[in-house]
Amino acid sequence: MVSALGFLIIGGYLAIAVLPHYVDQILEKFPPERGGYVSTGLMFSLLYVMIPATKESKASYLMGAFIAGLLFCSDHDLHHNFVSQFKRIMQVIFIPNAFLFSFTMNAYLYIFIWQSGLYGYFLLHLLDFKVS
Repeated sequence: MVSALGFLIIGGYLAIAVLPHYVDQILEKFPPERGGYVSTGLMFSLLYVMIPATKESKASYLMGAFIAGLLFCSDHDLHHNFVSQFKRIMQVIFIPNAFLFSFTMNAYLYIFIWQSGLYGYFLLHLLDFKVS
């Protein structure tokens, strides 16, 4: 509980007030038309660092994802890139399996996750679901 509050307060402050300045300095080194891709790479890099850090400190691993997303919440290019590239993946794999991530992952659960993801994928195609 204490580590979750620490990550929320300190990590939230850093993500809102301090780190955006450094992200802008990094983005200035790349062409503007590549800004969304660079931001996406930075966000996933931070995500891969924050999720294990929060999990090891006995806070929720979702806290790491929240803080990584909070840093990039005002980046319009990243938002456009994320919506255009990842919307199908989110609808096919994440949404049918979102409730499963709160359980402990084991070998049997992995099989169930992939099966339900495939069922969701085929159901969306069977219903001719269109992404707008």
